[in-house]
Amino acid sequence: MAQSTWVADQIQHHAGISTQLVAIRSMGDDLVGPLSKAPQPGIFVSALRDALLAGEVDLVVHSMKDLPVGEIEGITLVAVPIRENPSDVFVGAGHVPLESLPVGSRVGTSSPRRAAQIRRFRPDLEVVDLRGNIDSRIDRVRSGGLDGAVLAAAGILRIGRANEIDGYLDQCLPAPAQGALAVEVRSGDHELIALLRNIDDPRSRRRVTAERAVLLGLAATCASAVAALATESDGDRLTLLAELGSPDKPEDAIRVEVSAVIPLENEKAATDLGLLAARIILARGGSRLLEHETWKGVTATPHTVWITRPATGARVEADVLRARGLSVIESPLIDTRTDPSASASARRVLDAIAGEADLLALTSAAAVRALVELTDEQTVLKAITAGVARGLVVATVGLGTAGEIRKLGATEVVVPEVQDSAAMLKQLENMTPGIAVLPRGNIAMKGLLEGLVATGWQVQAENLYLTETVSPPPGMIEAVLSGAIDAVVLRSPSGVRALRDAIGSSTLPEDCVLVAGGSTTARYIQEEWPSHGARVVTASAPSPSAVAEAVIESLKK
Repeated sequence: MAQSTWVADQIQHHAGISTQLVAIRSMGDDLVGPLSKAPQPGIFVSALRDALLAGEVDLVVHSMKDLPVGEIEGITLVAVPIRENPSDVFVGAGHVPLESLPVGSRVGTSSPRRAAQIRRFRPDLEVVDLRGNIDSRIDRVRSGGLDGAVLAAAGILRIGRANEIDGYLDQCLPAPAQGALAVEVRSGDHELIALLRNIDDPRSRRRVTAERAVLLGLAATCASAVAALATESDGDRLTLLAELGSPDKPEDAIRVEVSAVIPLENEKAATDLGLLAARIILARGGSRLLEHETWKGVTATPHTVWITRPATGARVEADVLRARGLSVIESPLIDTRTDPSASASARRVLDAIAGEADLLALTSAAAVRALVELTDEQTVLKAITAGVARGLVVATVGLGTAGEIRKLGATEVVVPEVQDSAAMLKQLENMTPGIAVLPRGNIAMKGLLEGLVATGWQVQAENLYLTETVSPPPGMIEAVLSGAIDAVVLRSPSGVRALRDAIGSSTLPEDCVLVAGGSTTARYIQEEWPSHGARVVTASAPSPSAVAEAVIESLKK
């Protein structure tokens, strides 16, 4: 009732809608005994959803950690309001904290996860089942019936009893989506859906989506000791800690950490991160901790693909792969950034484009972005427009780079079918050699410069951006080596080097596929990393759709 009242207040504030609270009794309210023995999932949810579908209410509010994973036909999760503190807290008799309890003290909880964690950190305590609302649980401790109880901080804070908290249990990972609320409506109530979007918090939704996907990947039940917590850093990067434990074998808990770039409102990307964490847990033997439950095996999850290219180029590729039914992790092994000391080089490039160059050769969209960042968009547009007007030929290695330069006035762009320097040179072989301008990075395709010079071109090469290796985030190398990653997409020799260095002396699983975005990358893999151990497949073209096709075909074998 407290959290529903809070949501009602948010609706009034953000959408200007008056509300009426309707209390609905659920199976969870009537169940006697441990929640882990519940006859079906969603015992706190089903009655509310039935009332919603029957038209008795217009929206329902759930504690999101009670919400079974998976969609329900006719119901839309319209909002995840801003999340309350997700931590577990301890309420102790006499306000004694958990770490100070005497040996043999009795601590109450109804959660298999909390029971497993308490027994791991304090095996000398007796864990007993504790049911009831927050008030009754606290009262049982204060009356001396128990020496302490573990509860969610969110519930205590929402009812205004923060003074009862005797310690935050930072050593314990919370339940997936703990502290978050879920607001559901009928899928056909489009006007209400539009109004209630105002109370949705995209960052909270992104975090809990990743956490709940761990449950999905493990086919977890209410008896599963599953914990998960997602945190944000550096904008779109999400780091997920996930744990599977067992009240019977607390010392065998398995904890993993994974991280990836997750666009703010891309729920599929967040789901993919949670599924990866679950796959790593299972690869570590997590099924042995699920055998004591009604667990009968995990439903087959999609193949997982790791895109290693910089985030600026990975987005379209990831979307295409997800549209083909694959799970995708966006986590770059290399990154590009404009060289702040290259302003003079950028001006020389633009002067050449506008005044005397016959050819503008581009091997990366990073060069186009660097020109804009080191000068300004109008200056670049003016130079390219002038060059094109007098016959400048613009050639790019890939379609993505072509798209970037077309935005700046290049009406016609020469793009070879194969993404490598040899194909680009072949595309230009009918041109009369003249002056070529080659804006590039500190790690460039040597073959293009050498080939242009060899065929008579006078080349003006200017370094505008930096290509840097990015250390793989926690969990990614383990995921590859354990088989939780089925395919790795590599777009450049730099990416291959970064993966090879991160793997070290280890060998990739033989059923892992390295998908090269071009023949140059494929050749580098075979020549410079012959001991990798995986299968290598080369995409027929550098486009996202061709890469996706190569991934899908390779995973069928």
